[in-house]
Amino acid sequence: METVEKITGCILKGLKHIEITKDKLDDLEAKRIKQQQEEDTLRSTAKLNSKGMFFEKSGEIEKAIEVYEQNIKSEYPATHSYERLMILYRKRKEYENENRVIELAIKVFSIENQKRFDKAMTEAADEKTKQDIKDGFHTGQTVRRNDGWVIYNPYPVHKYKSRLDKVHSLINKK
Repeated sequence: METVEKITGCILKGLKHIEITKDKLDDLEAKRIKQQQEEDTLRSTAKLNSKGMFFEKSGEIEKAIEVYEQNIKSEYPATHSYERLMILYRKRKEYENENRVIELAIKVFSIENQKRFDKAMTEAADEKTKQDIKDGFHTGQTVRRNDGWVIYNPYPVHKYKSRLDKVHSLINKK
């Protein structure tokens, strides 16, 4: 943050040259590359989701499944492909595939929830807020400030765990 503030200050002052250490420059470049990769993955995920929805609407369920399966391979935390696969596999009574997708979703979104929890705890202003965030983390509930702004918004891992219990009972009935 210090480097960003330094660069911003220099830009606002109209300076054409900024002194920065090689280590800081390398760090900024690594962050830029990581951000670009995340943006590329997001664009790819959105494109594949749109393609999957098109196939579903066209009645081409097999193609939709292929696209959604391709999408979840990146393990990007976007719920659409995971949830559509869960639904499509349930409709086809392919419970083992549904189970696999649910377990992957639980893994991916639990990691993301932990990241969101850690960030929210770091930014929490007081002990009551921290306790509210801890409670939200354990219950899977969104936490808001008094003014309504969201401070912790978890993915629905609890819902996926309930669905996993249901699919296990369906597998055991076979």
